Amino acid sequence: MNAFPILDRLRRRDPADRELDAAFDAVEAELARTVGDPGRDLLRAVRRGRCDRTLDCLERLPAQGRRAFAEQLKPLARALRARWWDNRPQADALLLAGLGCHGGAAAAARWIGRRDALAWRVDPEVLLCAIGERDAAWYADLATRVAALPTRPGESDYRLVRALARAAGRDSVPVGDAFVTRWVTTRLGRGRPLHVLHPDGTLGHPYGGPDALLRQAQRRRAAGRPPTTPPPPPTLLDDLRADPFLDACVDRFFDAPDVGAVLAADARQVAHEPERTWPGALRLLAEEGRLDRAALLDGCLARLLRGDTTAGLRGWLLLLTTLAPTAEEQAERAADYLRLLADAPTPVATHAQQVLLALDADGRLGSERLAEAAELMLFRPEKKLVRAGLTALDRAARRERPHGRTAPLLLAAATAFSHPDTDLQERAVNLIGRHLRHVDPAALPELTERLALAADAVSPAVRARAAEVLGDALPADPAAADHGAAALPPEPPAAAPVPPAPAPHGDLVELVQDIAVILAHMPAEHDYPLVERVYDGLVRHAHRDADALAEALAETARPFAALAEQLEARVPAAAVHLAPYYLSDPTSATRMLVMALSGAVRDATVLDHTGRHEEVPGGTDALHRAVVDRVVEIAVHARQRPVPQLLSAPTWSDGRISPTDLADRLEAFHRAGATPWPHDLDVALLRLDLADDGAAPAARRARRLPGEAARRVADWIEHGGLGPLVAVRSVQPPPTPAGPYHRPRRSTPRATVAVRATGMPPELGARYRAALADTSVRTRRYSSWTWALPQVMSLLPNHREALAGLLLESVAAQADEDWHGMSRGLATLAEASGPAGEATHLAVAYGLGARWPDDRTVAVDALLTLTARGALDPGRLAADLAELVALGAVKPNRLEEALAEAATAGATAAVWEVLRGLLPALLRLPEPPARGLPGMLATAVDCATRCAASGAIPEIDALAARPGGSRAVREARRLRDALARRPEAP
Repeated sequence: MNAFPILDRLRRRDPADRELDAAFDAVEAELARTVGDPGRDLLRAVRRGRCDRTLDCLERLPAQGRRAFAEQLKPLARALRARWWDNRPQADALLLAGLGCHGGAAAAARWIGRRDALAWRVDPEVLLCAIGERDAAWYADLATRVAALPTRPGESDYRLVRALARAAGRDSVPVGDAFVTRWVTTRLGRGRPLHVLHPDGTLGHPYGGPDALLRQAQRRRAAGRPPTTPPPPPTLLDDLRADPFLDACVDRFFDAPDVGAVLAADARQVAHEPERTWPGALRLLAEEGRLDRAALLDGCLARLLRGDTTAGLRGWLLLLTTLAPTAEEQAERAADYLRLLADAPTPVATHAQQVLLALDADGRLGSERLAEAAELMLFRPEKKLVRAGLTALDRAARRERPHGRTAPLLLAAATAFSHPDTDLQERAVNLIGRHLRHVDPAALPELTERLALAADAVSPAVRARAAEVLGDALPADPAAADHGAAALPPEPPAAAPVPPAPAPHGDLVELVQDIAVILAHMPAEHDYPLVERVYDGLVRHAHRDADALAEALAETARPFAALAEQLEARVPAAAVHLAPYYLSDPTSATRMLVMALSGAVRDATVLDHTGRHEEVPGGTDALHRAVVDRVVEIAVHARQRPVPQLLSAPTWSDGRISPTDLADRLEAFHRAGATPWPHDLDVALLRLDLADDGAAPAARRARRLPGEAARRVADWIEHGGLGPLVAVRSVQPPPTPAGPYHRPRRSTPRATVAVRATGMPPELGARYRAALADTSVRTRRYSSWTWALPQVMSLLPNHREALAGLLLESVAAQADEDWHGMSRGLATLAEASGPAGEATHLAVAYGLGARWPDDRTVAVDALLTLTARGALDPGRLAADLAELVALGAVKPNRLEEALAEAATAGATAAVWEVLRGLLPALLRLPEPPARGLPGMLATAVDCATRCAASGAIPEIDALAARPGGSRAVREARRLRDALARRPEAP
């Protein structure tokens, strides 16, 4: 009996427990009718979780009763699956009962491999007792089938296959990759079995169970003897020595999935307890001659070449270093190390480089192989690898001078000319300059010509030094060389014209096809015109023939029939599918529209679940909720108050509406006697392009039409739309901890800009007025508003600053809280219309300092787009970047990579203007950044040289005048010299 009856009663209130009791009761009634008492006794043993009683009842159950019991296993397993962690003894007993009742090996293997059998922890000897006496072929068949089961999450036991193979009289069975994975992971020490067979034939807990251990400790303490502990388990090395599957599994060891991650878990233990770790045990077995050492080395290198996850590569590399190959073994596999150096991730490539350089130091590599390795090293982006490669080439060139074999090494060093780091380029040029004069005079002209061709890729800041080294083969002035001018990256091209939005659907078939595309995947920002086309198509066809539309959507809505029934029945679990935060993404919104317009869900149900009249304070959340209300409006009004089309359907793919098109639509509404919907009209006003030449004529046409909607459109155009936006800049302090165990993710101040529309005309609806009154207002409830990012941003294509205010907090969190994926709105922000003010530039600044490289790439694209449209203010962006670095919200090394990428993409002049304002501000800080500053100086040298910039910068001159040879000082001297080559323009 449970010692805590109150807790037991509370536990039994759980619906899963009531369902389990009902399942057992139903099966017991069926067994009483078909089998009788033996079947009921077996079920009661399972229900009580008594594995010993289950084995006894299986022996008394006849073959016919076993077949009948096997038919009732599925409902019991399904009921136990919901709460297996609370019913582990019952699950183990049911596993034994199922094994004993299945007569065929195939059925028994399926029973063992089912999904709800993940948690069983029964000793294989107990499982063999449940299986009973079978012939050797049956045991072998079951062992083969169990070994072929796919790898399942949490699976950690292969011992059953081992016991079955022993029962079949075999040393091994055919094994696959999944079995090898289980063979490896079973030794991770995830707990001993709960039910084991003791030598005396009794079934119980290991070591007699907790109660027996407690009684033994009490007796020893009463006798004055120290307590004993269970003997330590055998080491992994001992286990593998006696394992009959060792040879078969090692043959597939390097092909099985997830094995590398298991090896990586032994990194801390392999040094002091090698016999208890996989790398150490394999090394010791190879030393004993039990395993082939050459095969292990070749397998490690092959798996590293093939690739794996980060943890997997770390594990294979650990095994390779633990095997400690000798110099002879490494020399035999130099070709494999070269391939690793070319393509492997940085940690693996670093190890390969160390091996190759050690072989070269011992004289085992040779100059030709070293030149090949050096080309691979210098071609990689990692500066550390390139620097080590240049050092090795310098040492080898000194060694090969007497033999006249330096030419291949110098050609290999020229590979560094294409590296983006100018400091490494200069190192390579200086290396060639030191050794070029020692080359054979007969081969010198050809070598110099080839080096000059390679030097075409050097930065303009290094080109003068390259010309000094190579002489007349390379002009000193980059402007005097045609190939140098052609290598200059072009400035970003002028902004391309915005394409028109897709045309309306021709028929229902085309509409249904587009709906299927949206339901198959969540559309990205560039796919959002398709979503607007579908919304407009649903409205148009509902106006033409609502019944035909419902019939066409019936097949599309069929997969959602069960969800629709649950929504109509007010099932709480289904209500989330119509919750406002869930309808944020276009896929969920389109699914709701399909269910509503096909008749699967009633309008009252939609309104009840979405809470259409719920108020939100404003800002981002209000605009987010307005997006949802617009979708609900289409779902409800398309059948109740049909209109010819959506007033808010975009004319252009960026979301803008032509005033002429809006006037045409108002006239069509007047002819059809239709009244525009409230949200549809508000969105049309926000999307209206007032910079279009047709705005004034459209206002006059709307003024001549009757109705409130036409008057609001005319007043909106004459008022000038939303009016001026006011930016309020502030700095938010770091959040304070909410408790002793709560540490906020942001630990630095944050610069922010709240954009407010102060002169909004009354023509705009209340929801949108609240949203634009202050873009910084947010509530915790709608923190997942970013699901609606494409829809929210499509509402304001003419108001770039308002979009920036809405997006700013999420983009800032990418830099100071390491969020991911929020920069995607910067592309829409850059392509929007309207002035680019403080909020836009601050959002781009945060994007350039984002934590993740793909987010920084999106910010670079936004910078290029703003530059092409003439909307970027480099001075303002430089001031924002300097402020963020001073606050600690943005790391300079991230800015270094982003600005270098923008310069490479073609925004050379814009990046130079940004760096011209940013670098002095960084150098004026009390503690100038050590990381990132040298790289930004190198980018500035390249941009200034390409743009023919001039004019001294005092802060740069002061840094260049410092003694020493740090990289920052060297780059500052290059920049000073580049700016001094041309007189400052008057």
